[in-house]
Amino acid sequence: LDGLSASLPPAWVDFSEEASADISRIKDKMKELGAAHSKALLPNFDDMGNGDDHVVEVVTSEITRVFKRCESRLQKLGGPGRHTPEDEKVVKNVQRKLATELQRLSQEFRKMQKGYLQRLKQQQDRGPGGAGVDDIFGPGMMG
Repeated sequence: LDGLSASLPPAWVDFSEEASADISRIKDKMKELGAAHSKALLPNFDDMGNGDDHVVEVVTSEITRVFKRCESRLQKLGGPGRHTPEDEKVVKNVQRKLATELQRLSQEFRKMQKGYLQRLKQQQDRGPGGAGVDDIFGPGMMG
């Protein structure tokens, strides 16, 4: 058994692989969210609320949850006492690479959400009783 434990990779390798898997999952979920955004923004002519808004909410919360889990794994990856002094430089490089990728995805996610909310607001403003009525009649013509 002593020989078997010596052949196991260090614990930081597991944290690194789990964080990489989280990053891949975030990328996949962001593609799914983009499609859900597009579908939710399509005109809906019936009064029945469509489930597209719900899908957007569910996928958004899933992405947020995976971001938090990945951040936690990255902190554990670089935690003190988790690796040998020989691994220190490698661990820091792996942690930095993964953190940079996670930060890039986080910025892309925020930009995606902001764009969706802006388009949603524009649609709502153009709807019946929205601000678009003032554009037609002017502010002084209604009263």
